[in-house]
Amino acid sequence: EARWQIGETANRFQVMGLVPAVPGEETLCELNVGLATHTGSRGGDAAVLARAKGTFYPLVELPDADKRPLRAGPVFQVSADRSGRLLSRVKEFVQRWRLWEMLAPTKIIHTPTPPLPIVAFAWHPYQARFAVALADQTLRLFDIATGEWSPLAVRHEFQHGIQCMEWRPLAGNSIAVGCSHGVCVWSISLSPENSATWMSYIRLPCQGPVTSLSWSPSGRHLAYASCADSAIVIWDMATDEATPIRRVGGGVSLLRWSPSGYFLFSATVTGLFRVWETKTWTAETWKSSAGPCATVCWSRDGKTLLIAYREQPILHAVQFGKEPPFTGAWFVQHGCEDLSAFEVPYRGGKTESVCGPVVDMAWDDTGERLALVFAESEVVGLVATKRHPFLTCTPIGFIRGPLHRGGPIYPAFRPNAPCGGALLSMCWTDGCVSF
Repeated sequence: EARWQIGETANRFQVMGLVPAVPGEETLCELNVGLATHTGSRGGDAAVLARAKGTFYPLVELPDADKRPLRAGPVFQVSADRSGRLLSRVKEFVQRWRLWEMLAPTKIIHTPTPPLPIVAFAWHPYQARFAVALADQTLRLFDIATGEWSPLAVRHEFQHGIQCMEWRPLAGNSIAVGCSHGVCVWSISLSPENSATWMSYIRLPCQGPVTSLSWSPSGRHLAYASCADSAIVIWDMATDEATPIRRVGGGVSLLRWSPSGYFLFSATVTGLFRVWETKTWTAETWKSSAGPCATVCWSRDGKTLLIAYREQPILHAVQFGKEPPFTGAWFVQHGCEDLSAFEVPYRGGKTESVCGPVVDMAWDDTGERLALVFAESEVVGLVATKRHPFLTCTPIGFIRGPLHRGGPIYPAFRPNAPCGGALLSMCWTDGCVSF
């Protein structure tokens, strides 16, 4: 069995002869530790999946743009200065409002509109639905069980320049959206009898946009930061207090709270990254020679961290052997994986470049599957992972998306997928979601 071992430098995708499906075919699923593909007729491997009682997930197109929501004022607005003190707590009013209206067909003539690109994506941690933020700065919800978009379109004048979003754990339908000057924390009601929705607005101390945010596993604390400032702000939802944590090293580009709650990862635009232990808020600092950190993934137990850099086609791993107030962190030697780009030839003399630096990735809850999005490739790498007794990775193949839908963005595994398996969703730059 071909596996990546610590210290190896060969690209195992290339060594094992794994190549993507030819353009025009679409990857359907993983079947018997291999990737099944189909064409528009859904023949071949699709018939095998049907006999195995597999589930087909149709391509999800973005909702119509002409269902415009009503705009409303804020429910609760707060701001904090650099010292962390609360400057103002303004309750303008508390009001329930409807964020959407359905127009009768006799009142409007629908005209075709092109799909809207997706600027952020997030699975709900417990329910079979996901949220997408669109380029028109609205938030839309899709229900996997019904296969329909919610009629709610969530928008606010403060919600512009969306950079990131994440559902709040243990809080029902509450989601934080990072925007140009702060964070919108929405409490969304999906009840047919009561479609009222509330928003709390947390203003950022600096003038830059919120480029990353992350919830603690308990849902009590929200960490957010900006590339324009070196401070990380920890917002306590119970007390409405902000605590900034500042270190030298440039603006913060990435935050990820560990599933255990013991550690908070932060990366800067200068190539520094830190792992904070959340009891005394001390940190270990590393400096990368491969440019800024592009993306990271925590294992479900919070003891392994995978790191990818923008300028290096290698996946690194950090292990954690202790709990706060210590980290006990160490790099797994040099690099876990070599993902150097290589050319795949096709008929007619055409070639395609696959692999290269990783710009985004997702690790499923079971810790057995890892999806990799590459900087200059339209296919997604799929890897089988095993953490015990030590970290090993076995390449499975490349996922080919729907034809003429652009490149892959925002890979994400559905949390608590049914039947103990893994369901990978992928957004595409042309404006759709596939599974």
